Amino acid sequence: MNSPFLTVPTESQFQLIKSEIIPEEISNLFSHESSADENFKKILNSTCTPEIANRLKEHVNSFKHKKHHRGPLIQFLEQISSTNIEWYKHPRIIQGELLKYRGNLLDEYQRNTAYGKFQNVKNSLDVLVKHGLLPENVELPDNLRRCINTQKVRKDNPLICEVDMYDEKKRDEYINTPQFIESLKSELSYNLCILVKNAQEIVFQGYKKFCNKNIIIEQSQFDEFMNHPQLLVSRTKGSNSKSKVSPFNSAHPLRLNNLTAYYNHYFNDLLNSKTQHNINNLAISEDILGYLGLTSSIASAMQTIITEELGINPYSLYRVKISSDGHGHEFVIVDDEGSVRIKALKPRARSARSRKAEGSYKSLADIDAYEINAATCLRMALEMTARIRETLGIRDLWVCLSCHGTTVPCPETFQNKFNKFCLTLSPQNTTLQEATLKKVRASKGVLIYLNSNGDSIKTSTYFGNTVKTTLNRYIPKYLTEIIYRLKIRNFQKIFLFMATSSDKLPFKSLNMSEAEFKLQLKQVFNNPDMGGNLYEKLTNPCIDNEEDIPLYFCVSDLNLQLAIKYAKDGKDEKLKKNCKDVLDKIGQESSVMMKHMLRTAQLNVEKNSS
Repeated sequence: MNSPFLTVPTESQFQLIKSEIIPEEISNLFSHESSADENFKKILNSTCTPEIANRLKEHVNSFKHKKHHRGPLIQFLEQISSTNIEWYKHPRIIQGELLKYRGNLLDEYQRNTAYGKFQNVKNSLDVLVKHGLLPENVELPDNLRRCINTQKVRKDNPLICEVDMYDEKKRDEYINTPQFIESLKSELSYNLCILVKNAQEIVFQGYKKFCNKNIIIEQSQFDEFMNHPQLLVSRTKGSNSKSKVSPFNSAHPLRLNNLTAYYNHYFNDLLNSKTQHNINNLAISEDILGYLGLTSSIASAMQTIITEELGINPYSLYRVKISSDGHGHEFVIVDDEGSVRIKALKPRARSARSRKAEGSYKSLADIDAYEINAATCLRMALEMTARIRETLGIRDLWVCLSCHGTTVPCPETFQNKFNKFCLTLSPQNTTLQEATLKKVRASKGVLIYLNSNGDSIKTSTYFGNTVKTTLNRYIPKYLTEIIYRLKIRNFQKIFLFMATSSDKLPFKSLNMSEAEFKLQLKQVFNNPDMGGNLYEKLTNPCIDNEEDIPLYFCVSDLNLQLAIKYAKDGKDEKLKKNCKDVLDKIGQESSVMMKHMLRTAQLNVEKNSS
């Protein structure tokens, strides 16, 4: 017999319970955390006149991001009211407290942040002066001078490594260490490799479990218990003396199979965390969720791989949609080659950026763990969430199953799953256990910068930011200085070799052995930073001396459709490659109008082929 505590109340019982009044002595014990708006109103009422309170409230509510104006104002009002409760009558007190507040901000925040907070408070007081709510002779002090150097100063190490590149106290030590760059590259590469490798294994096992759903259901007793009015099955060997038993009993050997089959049939109930039948042990179990769809732990592992490879901002990735009609036109599209194009919104920047994850024709079921990349993860996520999205009619990519039904997890949920994932890694490596997806992205960006010998364009392309933002926000100035020193040193060596090139024995002029001289010469000229046509001719001599013949493509809707079809089914490999190159160039480097033509042509091809 079911326990009454587990019985779901009827609608009338629920309304009766809801209408009961909780005794005051009990309700007084409830803790209540005030919202930001409630706290703001409380501060205004206790520190201002009703007229000033109403005007400040209107001023703050006129902004889209209210918290940027509300927070600093609360701090200032608490400060000035502690000095004089009737502060609004005394111009000198207002001026003095503003100066004091400005100084306190610098002790707590960076200069740029302090500048913004003080300006918001000053603007609020200026509104009061203009409306005659403060004395006209109030002199509002000037703001801080803006910081010209906007480089991000960080309290915590933003990289997954023991070395804190942003520690200014060790700046000279790092600059004067010849092996600093190599050791930093090695540590970043090693830690990122561990994270990705473990994430690949989690994704591999998760997708394998999802693919085994039909096998699990075939081994269940689905037909038998569905044909019984009480969802019972014949007892198995080793069961008690009853002729019929529950297939969902915790001791039943096929419980997992039966639960999976049941919720696969009643999939809508699973999505809403409900059950059609009031039976013991029919509760949704974590064990079965992986067979029926995507879970947040698998999604978090996928996001690790995607962020590391593509450099997408984690918060943009968390909220990405497979399609949208709103601002930015988000999408996740798989092409015929197995590659995936993803476009995610950056809300704070009010922009959307498109990335392409290179994939392969290989079937997902045939991919090994070490082959899993960003394109594979996106394709798996689309497949594992397709049924949920179709049932609920939603467009979010990361639609995850949980014991409480279907959810689109918030960023904090994904971060918690990532933290649990990091705790399973090497316990001796504390840097890995303190990792976040933001640190993964920052670490890979710095690693690209180091591996490319300071290529800021390549690094900014990974981050999806401008070169200026990339260098200011992610690359410490003295790391850039080290790279520049290495480049200058290389060219100094070239000049030395040029100066001694006319000597009979140049290695003797430089006090080197012949072997050392040749080794140094090879290393100096093996320098991609030299660039240019001369360097390319020296490193890649053209044997046939053939000239590049430019190819021209007449862009039209029909020509684009023809190129798309031939790139997929063409027989001439050279022409097929040319078609793919044209389509890639239009998709990645052309104007918005050309990209729109390409997308229209793709839709027409799909429409005609169906």
